[in-house]
Amino acid sequence: MKYLITAFLILLTLQSCDNSNEINTSEEDEIFLLSSVYGIISHRFIYEGNKISKISFILEEMSVKKEIIYNQDNQIEYSINTYEFDDLSVSVDTTFVEYQKNLIQRTTTQKYIENFKITEYFEYDERNRLINVRQERILNTTYNLVYNFIYDEENNVTRLNIPDFQYHLFEYDDKVNPYTQIDLDTKIILGEWTLMNVLSKNNTLAETIIDANTAATNENFEYVYQYNDANLPVSRTGRFDIPTFYEY
Repeated sequence: MKYLITAFLILLTLQSCDNSNEINTSEEDEIFLLSSVYGIISHRFIYEGNKISKISFILEEMSVKKEIIYNQDNQIEYSINTYEFDDLSVSVDTTFVEYQKNLIQRTTTQKYIENFKITEYFEYDERNRLINVRQERILNTTYNLVYNFIYDEENNVTRLNIPDFQYHLFEYDDKVNPYTQIDLDTKIILGEWTLMNVLSKNNTLAETIIDANTAATNENFEYVYQYNDANLPVSRTGRFDIPTFYEY
């Protein structure tokens, strides 16, 4: 399916930023840390202090573990990426991170597949919000995949463009997105640009996916959440009726 292919393509790289990239939340919202998400793609976060040190993904045919290594300035230096496949084989590669003015500008991964290299470039707006990701994939030939994010004044991504492929339109609730407690550097490593709207302040209520070439609507999704007493989502249903669960 398109969304799984897109998620897999982007899962393989990404990394780091300072506190200026975090969406501000009120004091009562600062008592939680997102530890696990279980759904179409499941992942788990392990913390050392308030920094995420490990991320685990579960996909259809593999599990992916990323160990994040920080330098003395608490910036991500690199991540060690381990892939375990259904046949129990294991592959490992490393993603290196480059900063400019405390913002991640580039990540580079020499993949475990011979002659396969992925380099990603990141651009930000004047509010240090991520607005563009360009993924350069080199395997015999060079292929570029671009993700472009458009925000409203509430810090929600209202449109995600994937040029020459498709674009996504989003609507939101007024509750706190649990990913607001994860810094932008870690979100870049996470790379969940299409399955989870990790860059937004609030939670996605509706999503429309439109073909970029024909303008035809490919898919429509509506999401329903259950919240805890802190107005944080604990479950979500919608896409193919597959539930997503959040643990803190």
